Amino acid sequence: MTNFIFTSFYQNIKIAFNNQNFEHKKVPRYIYHFTNEHAYNSMLKDGFIRTSENDPYIKKQGVHFIELSNFMKFWKEHKDWGEPGETLQKSLLRNVVRWIRSYFTEKNNLVVLRIPTASLDIDKLKIRSQHEFFKFKFSEQPSCKASPHLQGFTPATESRRYNNRKEAIEYIYQSNIPITAAERIGHPVNILDLRKNQHNIDLEILSRAFEGSTESKGLEVFR
Repeated sequence: MTNFIFTSFYQNIKIAFNNQNFEHKKVPRYIYHFTNEHAYNSMLKDGFIRTSENDPYIKKQGVHFIELSNFMKFWKEHKDWGEPGETLQKSLLRNVVRWIRSYFTEKNNLVVLRIPTASLDIDKLKIRSQHEFFKFKFSEQPSCKASPHLQGFTPATESRRYNNRKEAIEYIYQSNIPITAAERIGHPVNILDLRKNQHNIDLEILSRAFEGSTESKGLEVFR
């Protein structure tokens, strides 16, 4: 009887472990957090990448990420979010890095952090469609309550469905992340040095930011 109890106990552990591995296979191996060098230095001192506090659509605040393939394919020009010539890639870069000269020069430098999803609690990793987000944001009834999806409640394990629909998606992790889980990759990029080059400036910034990393080869496909 005792042997049966122990056998069942270890079998349950094995099943749970295999299920966890299966869930991890449904999400990208890596996700990426864009920030500026000033903020990154603060993370190093604090020890955490902390959840944002300025997103009115998410009940539980989160740390925001992109997946590189989706970002390069689907965060381009689209009627759902802007004027012709304005990509969502460029909008994100403007959000995280100062495009005008800052008193803190580090705020003009883009830094890319890579996080392996295997180091995260998959249950806390969600996704949000940028198409649905901007349709709601620009709707004629902005006072209406955002859908659960827009509030960040769609599990990241459903990302394949959104990729198949060719939708731009962001990943939202609903907890602070130890900075030790992140790897700084590529090189810091000073935005002021590139502003005069308005032709494909977002691709130029990203190419330089990922220079020297394994991801840089993949970026060449989109140039």
